[in-house]
Amino acid sequence: MNVETTTQTLAAAPAMPLAETEERASRSSTLLYAPPFDSRWAEERSPNPNGFWSYCGLDRNPGLVHLQLGRHPEGVDSGLKIGYLGGGWRYNQRVFLGPTSVVRGTFTPDLLVIRPNGGTMVPWGFVTVRRRSDGRRFEFKGQLSLGTSTNVHAYAPTYGYYDVSASVTFRGSYSGAGASPYGEIRARINPLLAFNRYSSRDAIEEPEARLIGENGDDVAKLDEEAHKAAFDKALVREIGSTKEAVSAGLQEFEAE
Repeated sequence: MNVETTTQTLAAAPAMPLAETEERASRSSTLLYAPPFDSRWAEERSPNPNGFWSYCGLDRNPGLVHLQLGRHPEGVDSGLKIGYLGGGWRYNQRVFLGPTSVVRGTFTPDLLVIRPNGGTMVPWGFVTVRRRSDGRRFEFKGQLSLGTSTNVHAYAPTYGYYDVSASVTFRGSYSGAGASPYGEIRARINPLLAFNRYSSRDAIEEPEARLIGENGDDVAKLDEEAHKAAFDKALVREIGSTKEAVSAGLQEFEAE
């Protein structure tokens, strides 16, 4: 039996403009998913705050962060003391994000102890995107509570390459000899994912398009007004170095 084989030579497709290529890339479904926070993720811990003692433990596989923060027994009594303690992970590779992209962190505490003792102690979950072109950081946060999972959504204002990180943080403060606040939290960051609200060009016209995660869950419904309202609450940082950020008392971590 004679088999006839036909070979076709396809003409090379014309090069797509870079902006259009990146815009299409940002519409792929899931861009990033954790845990586990494997070797692609760097551990980040804030330095011990002045006037406090602290502990920070990280477990990569379940995405578990364990923090303890309290007034240092030998701390000075003069003036107001404010300290931040945070721990989490930062993705080592750049991630292409745009206005249709969402980075969502789900924070679930299974242990939370707060003893104000004349001071304050507040737990937060942070999701941060840092634009590589100019170093500007966009921080989004949600207050954490026991028995509740808190979703924190972060957004990128423009198309470009970003660093993505998530952390659990305590903010403690006290003033005077009698104040001795203490806080302890053990919380999972699970999941942390980056995805796009739209999977096709046609879906962009849909005002009630659902946010779909890797496991198919309906994350939220966000229209442009909701997106803008959330973005307006972001903390925008223009920090040239980690040392500069720490001296300013901002939410910035030093990688181990």
